Amino acid sequence: MGQSEGVAVQITFSSEINDQGEKAHFSFATTGLYYIKGRNSYLRFDEKLHNGESVKTTVRWSNHEAWIKRTGTVTMKLPFIVGETTKGMYENVQGKMEMTANTDKIQSSWNPRDKQGDFELQYRLSMLGNKLGIYQIVIQFKEENHS
Repeated sequence: MGQSEGVAVQITFSSEINDQGEKAHFSFATTGLYYIKGRNSYLRFDEKLHNGESVKTTVRWSNHEAWIKRTGTVTMKLPFIVGETTKGMYENVQGKMEMTANTDKIQSSWNPRDKQGDFELQYRLSMLGNKLGIYQIVIQFKEENHS
């Protein structure tokens, strides 16, 4: 894989939210690009919303830092640093809202032989001071056309 041009990958995105014992699960499969630029890894893909609209999503990570950026009908940029509280913004048709994340875990791997990897993120999310729960995101990705 080249350093910055990226490779086409098949992506499985899974999110679990635990809000005071109540769990919600959301997952989807899509295709996108995986690339490395400097010391950061990136995944770019389109996320289809429940209303059929599409949001462009970029996930960037390194050892203990990450951010997720979404643009479209929903706009969001939220940084994550393990063991720290970070602030970001979420915007939709109803307006802009500040979000706060307390990040517990960022973990990733890439197997060059099998041309597949994963990214895992766990954080506690608050919006406008209200605790929204513990979020766990797992993204698995594999180079397309690789057996």
